[in-house]
Formats: sequence, structure tokens, C-alpha cells
Amino acid sequence: MNIKKKILFYCKKQTAGSKVCIFDMYKKFKDLNFYTFLNKEDFDSYDFIFIMGNEDKSCKILKNSKAKIIVCDPKQTSINSIKLSCRADLLLVSSIEQRDDFLKFNENIIVWPMFPHIKLKEKKHTKKNNITIVYHGNKVHLEALSPDIKNAIERISRKKKIKLKLIYNIKKLGFQKKSLPKSTGLVVEHIQWNENNFLKHIYSGDIGIVPNLLPIKEKQYILKKSEVRGLNVNYEPFDYLVRYKCSSNPGRISVFGKLDLPVIAEPTPSNCQIIDDSSSGFLCISEISWHNCILELIENPKLRKSMSKNLKKKIISVEKQALKKLVFNLATLKKKELLSIDLINEKINQTKDLLKINNDKNIFKIVKKILLNEQNL
Repeated sequence: MNIKKKILFYCKKQTAGSKVCIFDMYKKFKDLNFYTFLNKEDFDSYDFIFIMGNEDKSCKILKNSKAKIIVCDPKQTSINSIKLSCRADLLLVSSIEQRDDFLKFNENIIVWPMFPHIKLKEKKHTKKNNITIVYHGNKVHLEALSPDIKNAIERISRKKKIKLKLIYNIKKLGFQKKSLPKSTGLVVEHIQWNENNFLKHIYSGDIGIVPNLLPIKEKQYILKKSEVRGLNVNYEPFDYLVRYKCSSNPGRISVFGKLDLPVIAEPTPSNCQIIDDSSSGFLCISEISWHNCILELIENPKLRKSMSKNLKKKIISVEKQALKKLVFNLATLKKKELLSIDLINEKINQTKDLLKINNDKNIFKIVKKILLNEQNL
């Protein structure tokens, strides 16, 4: 790719997403000696423009620029965000979960590991009487915390001294009260997320946990109710039934790995890509699995060290490969052409069943209008 191609990275809002996709990405390309710009308003002066999926000025950028538009972390929560997903020349998504969900809007997608850019650190793991387990991320994962994780931590805290550090945005989202483990041997510390101190709090811990699954009410009833009659597929009452967000990604895992902490995570597809179970971390669903894996890491500092080392290695490799792939894609990226009627109908059919399930006829009409009138957007 010609490094003199002009690349604009544009986002005026500092969020966790824009920090990784715009500000950190800008530094990566600048370090590679690309001709990069940040937050300039002359949108018609560039070959490529990187913006977020909820960018307020997306319509203006699409209208006033002939640049190839790369949309990072696309959204489908508004008319403008759906328009942007359809019109983008390239979508950068955070995981295979998000990729598969957004193919209905745009087939030109690559997975970009949205790992925060932080300095790699080494940690000495030793035998300890007091162990600190750390969670960091959105409050929603604490609200959705599985009873299996809660019960496992409670059981261990009756035998071991445990501190549970919870790092999230308390000021914005409120204090988490429900779903959390409680025990006489357990100290739960709620910490306000702050860009300047959250890494220090994580590094002071011993084990990182990454809950990701969403709770399902009356799971046994739903398992039975969801069976498809007439198929010989050997349904069983102990089959797995899991739910997770389409935007699930291993970003929180990467922070623990870079700070040399071993991780136990719930197994979403992208988490399974990063964690090689029992080598670079543990993947757990059941209470007994969470209990045994936490206990094993508590009692075995050498295992904590080897797992965190392997995880760090994996994260570094994934980041390097992703940057190479992105540069290659930009070098070969063509400006998106207007869709043919056949392709429009195909995309409409891809979204039809999903939108019917949600009984949202307005969204279906919006998608259809966007695709049929794409040249006017």
C-alpha cells in the first residue's frame, strides 16, 4: 500500500470504543509512517476515512467525501447507523459474533481485535494467603452474572481469603447490588473506572474473570419448548442453551493478558479463539468448573504465571496479524459500487426472517428503503 495515501481518523468523542478504533489506530498507522490525520473537517481531502459506527457526522462525510469509508464497531440501533453500515466500504468489527450479525448489511467486513493499547507488564505470581480476583468492564456483565460464578466464588471464600475487585463506571451506571457473591470470608470492593487508575487496580490482582453470557429464565422449560418436532436429533434435558450479545468480543481478556494475569472466561466464540483452554486460561460454564478452575489458580502460582504468559503471547500475535491484514485490505480496497436489484433483493431476504421474528416492520421498511435508494444516501 502506498504510505502517502491520506488517511483521516475522525471522532470527537472519547469513549472506550473510539480510543481503540480511532485514537489508538491513528497512532499505529502513524508509527508505520502512513500519511495520517486526526479529526480534520475537510472530508473531501482524503483517500480513507475511519469513523465510528455511531458517528454524528456520518451523513455529512458520506455526502461530501469521495474517500473510502471504514466504519469501526458498526451499530444497528438507529436509521443513520444502519445507513452507515450499508454504505461503508469496509466494516471493522470486534469479533466473529459481530461479523456474522452485520453480514446482512455489508459483506465487506474484517475482524479487528479491539484490544486497548496498554504497556505490557510482567508480574511475579507467588503463593499467597489472600487472593484478589478482578473484574473490569461494563456493569451489564455484573448484572447478568451467572449464579454458577457467584456460587463458586462464595464456596471458595468459605475456605480461602478472597477479595473481589469490581471495576466499572459507578458514576454513570450506578452501584451494582444484585447478583454478586456474598460470604463472611469475602471482601467485595467496588472501584470507579478511571482511565488513569484502572490498570493499576487490575495489575494488583491475581486472577481475572470475564463473564459474558446473558441469563435465561426457565432454561429447562425453554429447552423443551424450543424442540423442533419431527427431527431425530436426540434432544436431551442437559443440552446447553446459551445467550450472548452479538457485540461480544475478547477485549476485556486482552487487558488481563497484557498485565500478566491469568483469565477464566465464559465461552463465547471469540473468547474461545483467544483462550486455549487449560493452556492460556480456562473456559467455564458450570459452577463446579468455575470452582475448580479458580481454586487451581489460587493454589498454583506457577500455573498462573504460565497461563498469563501464554495468553500474552497469543494477544500479541493476534494484534500483529490483524494489523497486517488491515493494511493489505486497504491496499486492495475498492470504492463500494451501487447495488444491483438482484443484490438488493438478496440482502432484503437476508434480513427478512430476523426482522419478522422481532415483529419490527418499521426497521424492515427502513432497511429496504436504504438498500433501494442507496444512491441517494
